[in-house]
Amino acid sequence: MLDFSFKQVQMKNALKIAKRIVVIDHHPTAFNELLPINEVENLELHLDTKNSGAVLAWKYLHKDEPIPLILAHIEDRDLWNFKMDDTRAVTAALFSYPDVFNNLEVFNNVIYNTHALIREGETLLRQYNTDLARILEVNQRSMTIGGHDVTVCNAPPKFSSDIGNMIATTGGVFGATYHDTKKHRIFSLRSIKGGFNVEAIAASYGGGGHKAAAGFSVDRDHVLAKC
Repeated sequence: MLDFSFKQVQMKNALKIAKRIVVIDHHPTAFNELLPINEVENLELHLDTKNSGAVLAWKYLHKDEPIPLILAHIEDRDLWNFKMDDTRAVTAALFSYPDVFNNLEVFNNVIYNTHALIREGETLLRQYNTDLARILEVNQRSMTIGGHDVTVCNAPPKFSSDIGNMIATTGGVFGATYHDTKKHRIFSLRSIKGGFNVEAIAASYGGGGHKAAAGFSVDRDHVLAKC
């Protein structure tokens, strides 16, 4: 189980029928739910908030081998650090390939060619930033989430992190984006680092995540889906 985990009740039920469950995760929700049952014999936990799910998986499978540069860039974005040069370009290019991790030929072509990804990504970012600004301009409005009046933006999932963080940095308690599916409205919450704990808000709606980045979904008949 990688980069997500069951709630404690669900996990206990799964452990009754599974020989062994391995959980590799970096979300605080996993710590809260699963550490109390860490002593269960057929549950193996690898929890660490300092790394992304991608890097934790690499460490689990490859032990002390060096982390590939592409995974370092993915982690740099996933943790919203952006300490490495060209992370935005690399990840923009990587995300442009459909189903890259399930297509071995495409995977091998891009995963070890970071310089090519940078060139592709720099072009893609121009369009991405234009689209992002337009979405933010026309789709903002106010909603009450978890008792807080916040600015939200209806945005496709690929824009949720950037738009949520842009809203969070311009004031208010936290920023939120959402998109609708046939059965659910899916919310993504963001706050500035060291600021409001959005994981607690997400958890109150059955979701989870990190202190500064979390999410949850509600059914289409929920009050938040009718706003």
